[in-house]
Amino acid sequence: MTGRLSKRLAKIEAAAQAREKERRRDEIDGALLAVFRNLWALYGYDHVPTMAEVDAALPAHAAAAGPVRLCELTVDELRALVLVLQTWEARGWMPCED
Repeated sequence: MTGRLSKRLAKIEAAAQAREKERRRDEIDGALLAVFRNLWALYGYDHVPTMAEVDAALPAHAAAAGPVRLCELTVDELRALVLVLQTWEARGWMPCED
């Protein structure tokens, strides 16, 4: 009985973790998005900021808390975000994944 209950609880936990990981996959942190939007407003959507540039700007945008769904971004913002991520990945700057 205990073995079946333990297996069932493990399945429930695995399903909950999968849902949580999937939920985060389609969101971006509001403060980070605010930094990108500010930089894109200044330099254009083709600007790829350095990690140091983003780190320096984050404290000023801390009030923009909470996740933002990627489907809420404009096409230009999505393209610029993809450019940033591809450039950072090529430079080895990708943040750790869960």
